[in-house]
This record gives sequence, C-alpha cells and structure tokens, in this order.
Amino acid sequence: MTKITNIVGIPKKTVIKMLQLLRQVCTNDLARNPVAIGGGGANFVVQIDESQFHHRQRGGRGRRAQAPVWVFGLADTQYTPAKGYMEIVNRRNRPTLTAVINRVLNPNSVIHSDEWRAYNRLRNFVPNCIQHDTVNHTYNFVDPLTGAHTQNIESYWNRFKLKLKAMKGVERANLQSYMNEFMWR
Repeated sequence: MTKITNIVGIPKKTVIKMLQLLRQVCTNDLARNPVAIGGGGANFVVQIDESQFHHRQRGGRGRRAQAPVWVFGLADTQYTPAKGYMEIVNRRNRPTLTAVINRVLNPNSVIHSDEWRAYNRLRNFVPNCIQHDTVNHTYNFVDPLTGAHTQNIESYWNRFKLKLKAMKGVERANLQSYMNEFMWR
C-alpha cells in the first residue's frame, strides 16, 4: 500500500478501497469460475492439509490475538509452484473436510495427506479419489514405501503466510478475500 501510495500519489485510504475492490473482483471471478483441482490419474497428485491462522500470542506480549482460524487446502502438484484452493472451515472433522474436497476435486485424482483422523478411509467418502496415500509425520516427511508427502501444500501455506506476514497480518473478516486473491493469481 505504501509503495502504491508513493508511486501514484493518492491517499492511503483510497488505495485501501481500491485494493478491496480488486479483491472483490477476484472473489466474483472465482464464484463464476470455481477452482477445480486434480484429475489426470496416478501421475498427478493432490495434497491436502489444514493450517492454523491467527495463532494465539506467546508470552503474554503484544496485541491480544484473535481466536485461531483453521483453513483447509488442496494443492495440485501438476503445476510449479502448486496451484491450490483454500477455505476457512469451522471444524476439522470428516464431514466438513470431505464436503470441501468433493466440491473442488476433479475425477480420477490421487490424494496425499498426513494421518489426521478425518482422512481415514477417505476413498469411501470422496468418489473422485482413485487412490489415497498417507505419510506419518511423526516418523517421516516422505513415506518410504509409497513416496507420499505433503511438502507442496506446506509450501503453498508458506507462500500465503509470508504474504500475510509482510502485511503484518489481516483482519479475520478479510482473510477469505485475501485467500481468494491468492488463489486467483
């Protein structure tokens, strides 16, 4: 915002309003053209994971943080860097997560995940999933037998969180609009 304000020479409040409008354009375009991830069979993998945003403050210092927000995401490894989808979820249970997967996942998809209990027997709840491999992060980052890993979705989270960190955070009410902009790009 500061760079735009300095280059264009308009007030910061105007820049903020313009960026909000541009994020709304991204949100509207995603509503018209929903993100679809995966497909292509065994050669292309979709990785799934959940991540926490708005962590609680540490050591009782600084501003009081908001309650944590959980975001569920999918990363399509056909692309470099991975193309992804993310959505704020109220719960991290099987019905909530599989509803998101079923809405976004293309047919003929292979899924890699960690061993979060909501992913148990995932193929029974996600018809578009032809194979589901897991990795136990207690022992490995990459499963030695299947080669399953979640490094692409972790990288996707990292890229988005670095953007938020550079902005010194965002308000909870605006988080989905920033995620929509990130997915749209």
